[in-house]
Amino acid sequence: MVNIKLPKVTLRTRLISVTLLAVLFFNTVVGILLYLNISSGFRDYAKEEMIREANERAYEVSSVLDETRTKIEYVAQSDTVREFFHEKKNTIEVEKLFSLLNLNEEYLTLSLFDKNGTVLLSTESTILGKNFAFRDYFRKAIVGTQNTDVLISSVDNSLGFFHAVPVYSDTKEIVGVFLARIQTKKVLSKVYEVNVLSTQGKKHVLLLDEFGVIISSDNPEQIFRTVGTPSKNIEILIQKKWGPMGIDATPISNFSESRSVIENYKEVESFTSKSGSDSYLTSIVGIPNSNLFLLFASSDTVIGSAIQRLTNPLILYIVLLVVFLSLMLFLIIDEFLKPLVRIKSFINSVSQGDVNSALDVSLIDDNEFKELGGELNEMVESIRGFQTKLEDRVKEKTKELDDRIKELETTKRSMINVLEDLEQSKTRVEIQQAQTTAVLESVEHAVVVVDPEGKITFINEVARKMFGFGTASGISTKLSDFIHVHDFSGVEISLEEYLLKRAIQEGKSSILRSYISQKNEVMFPAFSVFAPIVFQNGIIGAVAVVRDITEEKKLEDVRISFISTAAHQLRTPLTAISWFSEMLLDEMQNETKTDEKEMASQIHRSVKRMIDFVNMLLQVARVEAGRLRVVPVLCDLEVITQEVVQAITPLIPKEDKKEIQVRSLLVSHLNVLIDKEIYWQVIQNFLTNAIRYSDKNSVITITFERKKDMIECSIHNFGIGIPEKEKGKIFQRFYRASNAIKTVPEGSGLGLALVKLLVEDWGGSVWFESNKNDGTVFIFTIPVSGMKERNGEIGLKV
Repeated sequence: MVNIKLPKVTLRTRLISVTLLAVLFFNTVVGILLYLNISSGFRDYAKEEMIREANERAYEVSSVLDETRTKIEYVAQSDTVREFFHEKKNTIEVEKLFSLLNLNEEYLTLSLFDKNGTVLLSTESTILGKNFAFRDYFRKAIVGTQNTDVLISSVDNSLGFFHAVPVYSDTKEIVGVFLARIQTKKVLSKVYEVNVLSTQGKKHVLLLDEFGVIISSDNPEQIFRTVGTPSKNIEILIQKKWGPMGIDATPISNFSESRSVIENYKEVESFTSKSGSDSYLTSIVGIPNSNLFLLFASSDTVIGSAIQRLTNPLILYIVLLVVFLSLMLFLIIDEFLKPLVRIKSFINSVSQGDVNSALDVSLIDDNEFKELGGELNEMVESIRGFQTKLEDRVKEKTKELDDRIKELETTKRSMINVLEDLEQSKTRVEIQQAQTTAVLESVEHAVVVVDPEGKITFINEVARKMFGFGTASGISTKLSDFIHVHDFSGVEISLEEYLLKRAIQEGKSSILRSYISQKNEVMFPAFSVFAPIVFQNGIIGAVAVVRDITEEKKLEDVRISFISTAAHQLRTPLTAISWFSEMLLDEMQNETKTDEKEMASQIHRSVKRMIDFVNMLLQVARVEAGRLRVVPVLCDLEVITQEVVQAITPLIPKEDKKEIQVRSLLVSHLNVLIDKEIYWQVIQNFLTNAIRYSDKNSVITITFERKKDMIECSIHNFGIGIPEKEKGKIFQRFYRASNAIKTVPEGSGLGLALVKLLVEDWGGSVWFESNKNDGTVFIFTIPVSGMKERNGEIGLKV
């Protein structure tokens, strides 16, 4: 490989080259910008000049047409013309009026038509008696619209401008039409007043009708042809207007871009169009008060030549300026760099380590560079001092580094000891984990542990057999993917509700008695406990412990069946005793033996309590057996509660003076799907207890409040309260608090047990807050979504 050694480029050469390139680039950019600005400005000027010229010509043509309209309208409304249509006897006067109007021979023809379009009088005798009702100008004028149209005359087959106005009678009724054919040259002279043809065919002026048909052009071959290709609808209108005159208005490709401008015309527009191989700056302007257009076009070649004539001197000036500036810069930079060469040599020697030398500033003439040299000498002196300090600092830091290395050695030994301790801790944790696994595997119940997402992280052998898992399956899957849970009435229960929502999200423990179906659809009753796993004040998962209660369920079913059967068997004789005791009381109304009447009354009350007790037993048995039918309907909770209050208020002894109030903290009345009979029973049981155990002259309040997706109902009474030691037994069957027995000896102890069964059955919760001798608040919840429908065997009411 050949190494080519390139010559070193000095600072002087680089600086001169960069400066010259910058000057060249700057002047080039300025020249281009000036050229573009001049080109754009000249084009804008050409466009504005063309628009001005187009507007001026359109105004001139409009002025001619307006002058004609004024004269013709004056004649049409004269008394002479009106009398002609009234009596038709003053033909000579009308002809004189026509001659007077046409003194300057501005009009080729003047005619009067009757209402049917027949020529009654005309300066052209050949059309007398002919009918022109088919002409557009007549159809517009006979309905009151004066108009100007361009047509081929049927008299001499030449182009003419026809202006028609209606003739009114004294009663303002249209009786005919007055028509004037204007000299064409008078209109076209205004179009071509400007010298638009002086540049060898590079400028064009066209007169167009409303359909884009060329009426007048500097190129005779273009007359009576259309610019661009018209749409089907426009083509039909062109044929209707020009076809009867033998004109076939075929399209030309020149200025085809004008077509859309004419068909959508709103105001004067300028644009670029093509005519043959040349490009034209084009303007189209509508002639006021007519359906005619003027098209002005100027070739881009003409505009480009003008721009080139303007910019050629500018280019020459820029070239001369670049040469002059380059020469001046070369001389200035060469003189400027001489002191820098000496300074550069001094800096090179310093950079190679020679900090003991100094720059001789007496050889430098320029004051600024002389000051720079002095500052460089001061800087080198500072470097010498800094070098001495740096050597001392290095020695000091070297000693500190040695001390730090010794500390790190000590830290290293400490870390080794810590790692050994961690290894021992890891071993202890593994031993504890193995012990925990062994304990869980030895438990006779199924144990399943899930993470915060509900995925299984541990499952013992009992659970694998109970749920039908294989030896390796189950981990990292959801328990709900393998088993299904139903309540004892057959309604499916969501495991996510107990594992994810209650245990993991809310951190609450819960129990569940239900049927569990395995993957192979074998269903068995189970008792399940769900609890959160808490670590460092955070929930890291949940554990589910499941026990097969097939045998217990059989015993429970036998117990419930026995209670139900016994209750039914007891209810029949008790009902008979109640009837007999009631009949006996009726017969003893007139008896004077008060002791016997009191005994009969006592028998009747006792029997009624026994019947209520048996009914309560039957209700509890129905709920526990899962036979309860639930038929929810949309109800207003406040309204139903008020109905219960109205029904139970008469049972309050008048001397107790107790009041029941219903309050709602809901934003609006909330309708909820509930089984009215079940809800009634719950409210009735709570209110019955509140009335029994509250103080005289006290107020019992019922309050509704929404808490997320639950509605909380609280019943507050001011009474005896519940002793602290007995709070855990309140919802047990047949249990009554000791102070409740003393206050009201009669009672079954089943009311709150039934309430708990009913509330939990519809998916709610029930609890209480109480202080002895300070009243009690019982609270239960109802899902906002309401109770779920269930097709049970029987209703709650006995």
